[in-house]
Amino acid sequence: NPTLQGNNKITLTSKMNLTRATSELQDTKINTSVKVGTFGITGSTLLTNGDNNQYSVQTNGDLQKVSNDMEWPTTGNINIYAYAPYNTSWSYGDTYDAEKTFDFEVKADQSSDENYLASDLIYASKTDITKSENAVELSFNHKMARIAINVKKATGEGVPNLNGAKVYITKTIRTATFKPSTGAVNITGTETSDITVASLSAEPDATDGSTVYAVIVPQEIVTGTELVKIVTDAENNSG
Repeated sequence: NPTLQGNNKITLTSKMNLTRATSELQDTKINTSVKVGTFGITGSTLLTNGDNNQYSVQTNGDLQKVSNDMEWPTTGNINIYAYAPYNTSWSYGDTYDAEKTFDFEVKADQSSDENYLASDLIYASKTDITKSENAVELSFNHKMARIAINVKKATGEGVPNLNGAKVYITKTIRTATFKPSTGAVNITGTETSDITVASLSAEPDATDGSTVYAVIVPQEIVTGTELVKIVTDAENNSG
């Protein structure tokens, strides 16, 4: 493991707990395009540079500080709460509040990797950490629910062409609150909307079968709700 950068700097490394069945985007490790935010606490006080400090992700999982290192306190153990993707507005300010929550929203269009990753909230915590020269390892878990949709063209006459078709998840709530001190996610609001999952024109062998993915806020969906919708290119362009 990496050692401390200087006498009192905290270094971090990460791993992803495998909670999904396939090795798709951000399953086995944090994507290197994603930035991580961390909160460092000792007792009920924020560490130096411990209020939403930003880190970049290296290919080996190490977290590299973007500006300033968090620092060990002179006495006492620490807690670290980490999340991704980084949000510049998530700050405790001058006083740490373990009950504070922040607003999170999954993207309405997740057909790009960038927007999918911006929706894939992940979280790690480690508590009662004793000062050490070794990097603190943070084990991240997914906080959103991923839906995999396997699209395959049926056989027979009159079956529409799927090339250019768009896939949607419908009638879900996209907003939630997130509590860094526990990782708790709670859905907010009642307004539902569609999420664009993919355009099959961009998928290989769309007519032979494609699996596409999107993430939603964990929520109860009423039985009988139309959850998935596929709109063909002809329907998209019909006025």
